[in-house]
This record gives sequence, C-alpha cells and structure tokens, in this order.
Amino acid sequence: AALSDALQNNDSELLKEVDAVSRDYADHHRKILAKFSTIIGEVVDAAGASLAQFSYASCSGEAPFAPFVSDVAKNLTALHGVLAKQLPPSQLEEVCGDIFSLLSVRLPLLFRPAIPSSSEAKERLVEDLNFLRRAAKELDGAAAEKLRLDAFVAEVREGNK
Repeated sequence: AALSDALQNNDSELLKEVDAVSRDYADHHRKILAKFSTIIGEVVDAAGASLAQFSYASCSGEAPFAPFVSDVAKNLTALHGVLAKQLPPSQLEEVCGDIFSLLSVRLPLLFRPAIPSSSEAKERLVEDLNFLRRAAKELDGAAAEKLRLDAFVAEVREGNK
C-alpha cells in the first residue's frame, strides 16, 4: 500500500495488475500440485476394485502378494521420479505428503472388504501394507511419515471389520 501511494496513477494500476497476476499464478500452481494427489487417488480407486477378487488365503511367496499393491508402489515410484526432477524439495515433500495422507484414508477403505479370516492370510495383508510403507520410505524427500496405516494394521490383526 505504501509503495502504491508513492507511485503515479498509471504505475499504481500496473502494480495492482502485477499483484493480481502473481496471486493467479500462485493459485494455479497450487491447483497443479493438488492434481497429482487427485490423479493418484483416481488410479488407486480404479485399481482397488481388483482387491475384491483377490484372496490372501490362496497366495504364497513374499510381499507384495496382491498385484494392486505392486501397482500402487510402482505408480508412486514413477510419479516421485518425475516430480523429484521438476519440483524443489519443499514442494516435492508437500505433494508426496498430500498423496500419503490421501492413501492413509483410501487404502483402509479399499482393503477393508478384503480382510481375510485366517490369521495367516491377515499377516499377508499386513505384509502388503508394510511393503507399501517401505516403498514410501525409499522415496527421498517424500514425507513417508504421512502414510499412516498403523491403526488399520491393528484393525486387521485384531479382526475387527
């Protein structure tokens, strides 16, 4: 305001226009960053339907057991690889943190109908969730601590549906 008062009328109007453009740019930038979370959310929701046909009781080997889990880890790694090259560390952390916060809500909703009854199968599901957590921790600067699945892991182990 003080600068605006000191400027001529034309300069003052120009300063207001620059300020408006700057606000529009910042808003547009926030929307672009938020879109990455939306994209991952939509991909996870679409792929999550495959969990209804997957049986943790009939699989063996080691995590990831469900193809869905492997796909989510691959998509997160690929997106992180692209974003890490394009964004400054603070924005990378913000975007990844938003994605992990979203997954902390969506993954339990998607997995809950697939919770098996046997304790062995439940442990396979838990191993898959831990696989996702490890995959998140391997992403540098990604705010992996925002992928919060502890309560859901406890729910799976306790058998509460």
